Amino acid sequence: MQISDLHFSASGGKCISADQIKTCEQDGADLTTKKFLSKAIKEARPDLIVLGGDQLLGKDKTFDTISTLTKIGQFFSGEKVPWTVVFGNHDSDRSLAIEEQMYLFKHMPFFVGKAGPGVPGFEEEGLPAPLTSRISDMGVGNYILQVNASLSDPTQLLSLYFLDSHDYPRRSISQLWDLAMGGNNKFDWIKKSQIEWYKKSSNEQPRILRPYEPSQGYQDRSKLMSNKEKKKPIGLIGALDVRLARGWERRVRVFEVSNFGEKVETFEIKHAIDTQNLPVVRLGSHLLFDSSSDTLTST
Repeated sequence: MQISDLHFSASGGKCISADQIKTCEQDGADLTTKKFLSKAIKEARPDLIVLGGDQLLGKDKTFDTISTLTKIGQFFSGEKVPWTVVFGNHDSDRSLAIEEQMYLFKHMPFFVGKAGPGVPGFEEEGLPAPLTSRISDMGVGNYILQVNASLSDPTQLLSLYFLDSHDYPRRSISQLWDLAMGGNNKFDWIKKSQIEWYKKSSNEQPRILRPYEPSQGYQDRSKLMSNKEKKKPIGLIGALDVRLARGWERRVRVFEVSNFGEKVETFEIKHAIDTQNLPVVRLGSHLLFDSSSDTLTST
């Protein structure tokens, strides 16, 4: 579940566009929001909650950042669901930097986020050295969360990437003058160092060749398809055209995390307790493509 723009404050908050919620002014915006979120979380039963930025009301308005973050942490920890954050432009508070905010979050129950590479004071994360000497431009909150098959099965099924979108770029004198004369405030952007970090990190994740129709294994396309169908290549990003497949061509699907990878692995279907009605999906260890040797093999 993704939740964005809480705009919490140390006080009760300000009700905005809440004309249909009669109790908002009486209860306060923050309490009204928490009541709504509690109901939504109970109905959705998420495995992970992601706060997508602007947890705080904003600069010069969140006068007690620590109390506000404690309010946020107490609420989401109380839901007993793993949760994490990325930061928005309103979270750049003068009284508490986002590095300090992340440090505070990391000491709250059920929080699973990370500061990411290049952020001093978080050596316990055990991250490698940054890819650039200008580490400050990466920001805070560039990290990966890996989703496993289950609590007892460490098979990695999914990788979730989180990036810091920053707040506002550094302004020149002319830009400051333009802003003072009524110009629009422009937001910052993803940095080159973050893109390089993503490329390197995604390159280390396992790739999966995933057919639409589960099969016992892959077979030569020439034995399965007509001459007309053989002429249609099944493209594989970052590797080469797939020459081995199973089932009809229109039902073959390829799933790739990114096009920077070197390996592609198959998946297979196993059944729990020999019951056909209870399929359990598990990743196989069959290597289909390895760019280091430029080989393509059947499984």
